[in-house]
Amino acid sequence: FYIDIIAIHILQITVKNYAKRMPRKVASMSKNFDGLGMSQDAAIDAAIEKASKHVVDIILTQIRKKGIR
Repeated sequence: FYIDIIAIHILQITVKNYAKRMPRKVASMSKNFDGLGMSQDAAIDAAIEKASKHVVDIILTQIRKKGIR
């Protein structure tokens, strides 16, 4: 018998620029990512792996739109 376990993680990221005296928010995101696995740990790992592939593109796009290099 086969059991699938689903894990859902909410990822919240904020990128701040500390170049000036008062830090300002440069980019942020909050999104749910789910993962499927045969154990809870495997499902969590799948959710984190899925998140890591999407987060970098989203954050870098926001930073580039603001002209920060």
